[in-house]
Amino acid sequence: MKAYEFFTEKERLGETFTLEELEARSGWKRSTIEIYLSKKWSQFIVKEADGKYRVEGITDLPLEAFIRLHSQKVELFIDPLRPVLPRRVEDLVNKSREAALLAVQVYNNPLSMFRSHGYTVFMTIAWTSILHAYFEKNGQEYFYKDEEGRYLLAEDGERRAWDIRKCLNAFYGDRNCAERANIEFLVGLRDKIEHRYLPAIDWEVAGECQAALLNYEKFLVENFGEYYALNQTLAFSLQFSTTSLKQKVSAKRRLQSKEYEEVRSFIKRYKDLLPDDIVARPEFSFRVFLVPMLGNHAKSADYCVQFIKYDPDNPSEMEQYEQDIVLIKSRVVQAVNVGKYSPKKVAEQVQARIGKVFRIIPEHVNAWKMYNVRPRQKTAEGCETEFCQFDEVHNDFVYTQEWVDFLAGKLQDDAEYERLIRYKDHA
Repeated sequence: MKAYEFFTEKERLGETFTLEELEARSGWKRSTIEIYLSKKWSQFIVKEADGKYRVEGITDLPLEAFIRLHSQKVELFIDPLRPVLPRRVEDLVNKSREAALLAVQVYNNPLSMFRSHGYTVFMTIAWTSILHAYFEKNGQEYFYKDEEGRYLLAEDGERRAWDIRKCLNAFYGDRNCAERANIEFLVGLRDKIEHRYLPAIDWEVAGECQAALLNYEKFLVENFGEYYALNQTLAFSLQFSTTSLKQKVSAKRRLQSKEYEEVRSFIKRYKDLLPDDIVARPEFSFRVFLVPMLGNHAKSADYCVQFIKYDPDNPSEMEQYEQDIVLIKSRVVQAVNVGKYSPKKVAEQVQARIGKVFRIIPEHVNAWKMYNVRPRQKTAEGCETEFCQFDEVHNDFVYTQEWVDFLAGKLQDDAEYERLIRYKDHA
């Protein structure tokens, strides 16, 4: 379109123009141009004091969007950047995008204690729907059929669409890559933690969750356009480094308990089976270091958070990044038995919380015997690690916050407290 070429040229050169020039270049009548100036072009054409006109922002508008801006259809000229997609495809894209945003909302919510499960559920829906949209756009069937070729129906009578695993097999075929491995990992994790409450897993899979989101947006933009990108909607989640260490220690302590073993085994098994080059790629697990901007760079930076893209297949570039990371690593002094309590501290806390007498002897001794959380002998074998752990250096036992919470909860009940007081060791 001649008018579009004229506008982009004027903006690129930084020149103003008159209506006579536009009329001669575009071939449009003056009356048509004046209508467009007031209704269609007001967002990027500015009138100067001398009566000439200046262009601002037309280069951000693709030719296709400029043409749609002149459509008689209201939905086209109101939102000219919106891609023209078949209704079914657009519905699936919107559903997928909404699920991805919900996944991020759940994960970034500081009050959420169920992040990984909520994130994997919504992200699986997002990936399933966007692959359905891809198949629909390309005219590919994505519904289950029986042996005679008839569609299988869901309980509501609708055709049963492929689940995420079937979609991945159809899209990737025999091709294995980091993006596919990432999705399959999150789907497997979703299945493992579906009926479990495991907030401590969040720290284990944060990199995979971030990679899933970046992979998703890349797929979304490449196949359906920049219009649907999430990056204009999402903010960088604030990181509270002063509390993260305590949370990580608590999470790691809970991860030692038996209820996490099955999930942790799945995570380890899955990663062990993957080739090293896939595990190392950011498309499988996205890991970052937050580095303070110092000196002149901090003053000149346009953004407070900047992602620097690197090529994982370039050994020299990776070596340089690894050297930089070594230079900025914090010096951490390890402490032993972080978050653990002596019997005296356990007794003090429990007594304060239940409002009843609770001493080391006999109440605490009776408690660990009655609930069978540690062996009689001084050995690690037989310890319920969620509640009690053996300190080999000091040849003694230490107790966890979970043990304090357990006792405080149990002994609030008068009948249970009486049972503890009357407990007789018959071992």
